[in-house]
Amino acid sequence: MRELHDWMPVILPTDLYGDWLDSNLQEPDALKPMLVLDSESEITFRPVSTFVDNPRNDSPACIEPVQPSA
Repeated sequence: MRELHDWMPVILPTDLYGDWLDSNLQEPDALKPMLVLDSESEITFRPVSTFVDNPRNDSPACIEPVQPSA
């Protein structure tokens, strides 16, 4: 991920989605154990258009792959 961005995304296992989104759970000590690098997670990189750069664009077109420019 580092080659694309200096921030690492949080990739949660599906069984932690509810805990992560629970607005009653706000203690950092309760949330930190969820922030572990999961070696089982798979990230796929693909080029997308600049359409994704505008937050008003909320559609499947944001993730449609494009041919990389030469």
